[in-house]
Amino acid sequence: MEFNLHKILVVARGGIGNVLMFTPTLKVLKDTFPESDIYMMVLSNGAHEILLNNPDITEIITYDRGIKSFRGLVEFIMVLRRMRFDVAIVMYPGGLRSALWAFISGAKTRIGFDMPLLRGLGGLLYTHLLKPNDELHNVEQNLNIICSLGATSHANSTLAVFIPDNLQRIAKQYLAAQGYKSEHRIIGFHPGSNASQKWKRWPARYYSTLINMLASDQNTSMLVFGDRNENDLISNILSGVNESVKIIKIVDTDLMVSAALIGLCHAFVGNDSGLIHVAAAQCVPTFCIVGPTDIKKTRPYGPKSYIIRSEFECSCRYNFNTINFKCSQTPAYKCLNELQPEEVYRQICLNLSPFVGISRTMYGGT
Repeated sequence: MEFNLHKILVVARGGIGNVLMFTPTLKVLKDTFPESDIYMMVLSNGAHEILLNNPDITEIITYDRGIKSFRGLVEFIMVLRRMRFDVAIVMYPGGLRSALWAFISGAKTRIGFDMPLLRGLGGLLYTHLLKPNDELHNVEQNLNIICSLGATSHANSTLAVFIPDNLQRIAKQYLAAQGYKSEHRIIGFHPGSNASQKWKRWPARYYSTLINMLASDQNTSMLVFGDRNENDLISNILSGVNESVKIIKIVDTDLMVSAALIGLCHAFVGNDSGLIHVAAAQCVPTFCIVGPTDIKKTRPYGPKSYIIRSEFECSCRYNFNTINFKCSQTPAYKCLNELQPEEVYRQICLNLSPFVGISRTMYGGT
């Protein structure tokens, strides 16, 4: 079947990580259909910022969650429909609200995945209902959308984040002003997570211990990232860090400036969160500390990305279809609490040395 692909709407209601995991599909979509105009409908300012300089996008449409009046909602819908989209694609995984927006857009062709959260309405809201493969990563799942449009190849599977030159200069100037020198190795950390998913967080005291261990080499400097809601968490971590450690908080900083700073790191360590994908997208050696997340689908995607998790076999696995997730173990989140800093340190040393030109013994490795 041939599609009219002059104007394509991508409904991407997810956060930073989910949006980044769609960027390989964006690239292939534009390469395959270069005459098409691609519009991204996003829900958050963070998703808007991370896509803002992407050359494959014609326009970003940000839905204002502050719309409270019925009139405001109707006006937004009318603006959307007047754009006359030919195809609406819902980014994987996509739930009922995303499917509804694809339907409301008025696009004649609507493509999305048959997810449990659609509550059986997928056949009504989509014209092309795709069956997800639970063995695939979200990146690969999204790339299968291209096949449904008639494309036969999706060779590009690299995450993409585009940081303007001026922001990269700002990041370098900021580090220089803080006394960082070219011979310093910089390790970034994000110990937080979405406020509704605090169970993803490795214990703060473990981060303190890990930072102290990694800072045993005096040429190593640390950056700890977070938003204003994570300020107390970061302060708690830093209270357990040795005074001699060269470390600075990057809290509530412009997202793209933070992304530029992450790109200057020699390694990045964090929980399963949006910033870990920002690091992976820039090919920074990335170490993701994982608890009960179904990491098979959402792990940082790239050749320099590593998963660190305990050997404890946990039956709890959070994924997109999970509602009101709670750990069934006693004590709760044993998979995170049993993962000791020494083991995380060992795995970082084991995998970091080839990328930064150091010996494993410098970090105490063997």
